[in-house]
Amino acid sequence: MMLSMLNADSFDKLREIANGNEEALGIIKELESIVNGDSIMTAYEQEIINRKLQRSIEAEIAERATAKGLEKGHEQGVQQGIEQGIEQGIEQGIEQGIELGIEQGIEQGKEEKTKEIIRNMKKNNLTLEQISSITGLSVEEIEKI
Repeated sequence: MMLSMLNADSFDKLREIANGNEEALGIIKELESIVNGDSIMTAYEQEIINRKLQRSIEAEIAERATAKGLEKGHEQGVQQGIEQGIEQGIEQGIEQGIELGIEQGIEQGKEEKTKEIIRNMKKNNLTLEQISSITGLSVEEIEKI
């Protein structure tokens, strides 16, 4: 028997046949609900609700994942920035140290050469005044060499 052929009289006859059997009466009630469209509408509405709920859950998951990804990216960016800053600082410090060392080495070299020249002038019997005039150093400075 097709569901569309069932009507109120048919359900009454089915109830009579069930003769008070609760299980049979429950099935008849469900069948009547389906034929009248009540259960179908409820199932349809339930499907719509389920889909909306699913989309809401998916959106929440995506939002949380995005927030977690942003947080992790921020942490990694900060860490990378710190590491790069330290690396640049070390490189800059080394460069400045080398430059300063070279400058000091050149200056010490000049001073040693000047002292050597003054010693040679003293060996060649130049007076302290003559050496002072040539080098621009005071007599007291020349005496210390």
